[in-house]
Amino acid sequence: MSKGELFNKLGLAEAAIMLANIVPKNFIGRTSERLLERFRAVLFGENDDGASFADLEHHNSDLFRRRTATDIMQGKNIGDLHDWWSDARFAQQYLTGTNPTTLTQAGPVWIERFHKAAEALGTVAKDAAEFIDGADPASLYVQDYSYYREAVGAAGDAELSAGSGDEKKYCAAPVALFHLPESGQLHPIAIVIDYKVDMSHSVTIFNQRLSPVEPGSAKEAEILAAEKGDWPWRYAKQVVQMADWCLHEIVVHLTWTHIMEEATIVAANRAFGVQHPVFRLLEPHWFRTLPINAGARDVLVPSIIFELVGLKDEQPYDFIKYHYGIFNWTERYIPNDLEKRGFPLNDLDGPKYRNCAYARNMALMWNCIRDFVEKMLHDRYPYDRDVADDPEISAWCRECQSNAQIPSFPTIKTRAQLFDAVTMCIHIASPQHTAINYLQNYYQVFVPSKPPALYTPPPASLKQLETYIEADLLRSLPVGHQRDWLLAAHIPWLLSFTTAKESSLLEYTISLYNLVRKSSDATDRQTKVIASQFYTKLLELGKVFERHSDEMTKGTIPYTVMNPATTAVSILL
Repeated sequence: MSKGELFNKLGLAEAAIMLANIVPKNFIGRTSERLLERFRAVLFGENDDGASFADLEHHNSDLFRRRTATDIMQGKNIGDLHDWWSDARFAQQYLTGTNPTTLTQAGPVWIERFHKAAEALGTVAKDAAEFIDGADPASLYVQDYSYYREAVGAAGDAELSAGSGDEKKYCAAPVALFHLPESGQLHPIAIVIDYKVDMSHSVTIFNQRLSPVEPGSAKEAEILAAEKGDWPWRYAKQVVQMADWCLHEIVVHLTWTHIMEEATIVAANRAFGVQHPVFRLLEPHWFRTLPINAGARDVLVPSIIFELVGLKDEQPYDFIKYHYGIFNWTERYIPNDLEKRGFPLNDLDGPKYRNCAYARNMALMWNCIRDFVEKMLHDRYPYDRDVADDPEISAWCRECQSNAQIPSFPTIKTRAQLFDAVTMCIHIASPQHTAINYLQNYYQVFVPSKPPALYTPPPASLKQLETYIEADLLRSLPVGHQRDWLLAAHIPWLLSFTTAKESSLLEYTISLYNLVRKSSDATDRQTKVIASQFYTKLLELGKVFERHSDEMTKGTIPYTVMNPATTAVSILL
């Protein structure tokens, strides 16, 4: 079947035209030349004397001085903050940034590895070794990218890189250890720069500051000043952000959201008739997804995302295949996922988790959607046997497990299994995609905060890393690589446009209500009641989410992306 037959033709054309125009292979013409000249002048000065982070911050402020409020954060970005580089800003992103989905409890293996690495450094990391030894294991978390070489089929000590000469760029496989104290301020403790084979072959650096800064404290300015000038530690955080850029764009956003949703959409189209209640319930949440995916597959992913990362040849595709293969459908249900990663549902309202707004919001949103799904399908499936005896549901399961190659997709035999699976489809398409898509402009348009690759190789030893100064960090960024810088900065801007009101989850409930408002049919009358209840609950959630944002540590970036009034009903970008 051709793409023209499978996808909405008009939507496919719109997506292709849009992406082709915003992703030129080369910047040519007078407009582009002026843009590049401006870029060079701002970053290097007229005599190419080199840049500083202060220059980059000034460039960010100057370039976006007249920025339009097209995104959820009203055109602002993290580079506007005087402490964008701080431990607090770095750590909080793994709770409420573009990728709040992979931070997980460290577990005994990683705790032991970091403890031994600290002990091996002797007096240099004595405090860190004692801190790790005395910490509650349940309070230690990791961002683990150590498996990157395995994921792309590279040897355990192989260089991860792409390109050659002046255009060569690098990837790395870091691991970051965090501590989440009862106060709720996640804090980075140690970072493996690039995990190779084992810890003894890898460079590990420990934070000189083992406790978070208390906002407003007498020592806050002093501690922030120390953080600002700690270039080896800032480099380590930069490497982690780079690895997370790769994970977020290729895996969390593309593979586990866009591609996973597409797989279930295609499977549903093969299994269900258009009047089947499950298909009718899910169809609005699949609006425009297939043509958007087709356009991304043809242009955005191969011509931009893959060219920006430090992976070569087929490695980005191997990265996708690896992560598609390990995705576990039922383990990723929000209640299961949060519990498994160390965010216990019963404790999320306690002070320790007050900064975990993504987890707190998503747990409530999942329950709200599932309640809606159960009510919408209850009359059609009053008993488990009604689910088990439905041949189209069985066909959907087989399509997902076999042709879509999602072996973890359940063989649905009960009402609970059906309600969970349908909720998962809506979750991925709506709140999940919104959470990991619409903050890209805020966190990624200022490239030093989250670069897509390194432009110098990672240090070969801790001794080498300890000599790093500001210039070393700048050389590792795409400063001087104008096309890469501009694309890394402007693609997030493009992908973060605020959802149109008529395409929001809240507006969907109004449309559903209006669709059956005047009908006298008993089922339609019931649908009207369910839609009204769903609308009311979403409004209530909006207020709860606002409160969750307000309860975070003073000075934390507000977390408003999941407001139901701006949460997209489907994958629209």
